[in-house]
Amino acid sequence: MVFDKAGGAAMMRHYYDVFAGYGWAATLWSYKIVKQEAGCHPDSWSMVTNRDKLPVPALRTASKDEIESFFKILGSMERAANENLRAALTSDKPPALALREIPTLPGPAPQDAAPEGWEAVDLGNPSVKGGQRMLATNSFEVFGGGRDVFEGNDECHFLCRTAGDHFDLSSALTPPFDSQTYAKAGVMYRTSLKPNAPIVIVSLFPDGACAFAYRRHNGERITQVDMVPPGKTHSLRLTRNGSRFEASALGADGGVLATESIDLPDFPLTNGRVGLFVLSHDSMLLSKASFSNVTFR
Repeated sequence: MVFDKAGGAAMMRHYYDVFAGYGWAATLWSYKIVKQEAGCHPDSWSMVTNRDKLPVPALRTASKDEIESFFKILGSMERAANENLRAALTSDKPPALALREIPTLPGPAPQDAAPEGWEAVDLGNPSVKGGQRMLATNSFEVFGGGRDVFEGNDECHFLCRTAGDHFDLSSALTPPFDSQTYAKAGVMYRTSLKPNAPIVIVSLFPDGACAFAYRRHNGERITQVDMVPPGKTHSLRLTRNGSRFEASALGADGGVLATESIDLPDFPLTNGRVGLFVLSHDSMLLSKASFSNVTFR
């Protein structure tokens, strides 16, 4: 209910009032969270968070003093409150509740044939099948359903091609259609087309924020790093050089906004798949994104 499209702070107040009417206890999930970025943001899940940026040490390699210092910060940091939510929950009179209409994409997804050298697949078993529309040479509109590429059992639409131990794939793209806050569109490498396969991705969310993520082993939850805040990323690039993967977010002028890399020596050197993916994060809806100037080397 805290998401704006679901009613936001006013809906959260209505939710609590209904529970109180039945004498039921309830709380927000979660009341307080800590995260690497600073302060409260729209569509937050919490009432309270850290006010300042929170540097997290690499726990496998950091010194004992660094780790001890980090945990001390958790108990002494300055906090920021979601003032809009707090006002809605504590006012004498509940705020007006207004639900906005949520747009949806009409289905089914277009089913243009994949271009030569590419393969179109729905990973996992999404309730709504994806597809693609060819816009021009090296330009595609990709449609995807699927719940997510995150927890270890992926669902998305994937327009891909075979890749070995050296490749460079880049594309300009639009953020995905806002079927859900965590819809994704971007560039992905997979060791196989199995839903639980190890992966490396760089992607955009509907608000235009860019993130890098990877899964080392079958079925693991991915590790994700935020790269660029909303509205700045124009193109994505993913490269492999042996065991090293590098993801870049580029601006409209072609300049590099941010780069993340990871060494994955256990990844096989042959028969992987790299390509463009879209997912809706809602099992009953489609999302889409437009990819242009797609270049594969």
